[in-house]
Amino acid sequence: MANSTKQRPTLLLTRHARARMQQRSFSQRDVDAITRCGTQVPWDGFVLTRKDVARETNQLTKRIKEKERQLVSLSAGKRAPHVRAEWHAVIGSIRDMTAQIQNLRRLENRKVVVSGGCVITCYVCSRKELKRSLRLH
Repeated sequence: MANSTKQRPTLLLTRHARARMQQRSFSQRDVDAITRCGTQVPWDGFVLTRKDVARETNQLTKRIKEKERQLVSLSAGKRAPHVRAEWHAVIGSIRDMTAQIQNLRRLENRKVVVSGGCVITCYVCSRKELKRSLRLH
């Protein structure tokens, strides 16, 4: 079951996994995002489904809206240097969250196969593979 608030331990990468990550344009951050946000498939690994992406992007969108309200309140205040620095920090966090949303959308339907605390391989799932994995779930 997916749980974005729970931190999973860092997984070790096998030589095969590193080779496949390079061939398939996966980064360590991608693998971490999939294992953190994705659906755990028993005895197989993690897959980032459309529903996982929607759940995570909704949470990030709510946080972005909170930050935008914070910007409005900062804009109403005086233009003191400390307010300007805080304003830039809020803008930076909004940009980071927007980048996270784009990254999650890019990672949709990608799978990370894990066994014994090691990443074995990673790939983009076909529709058939995705349905099969989730049916066994």
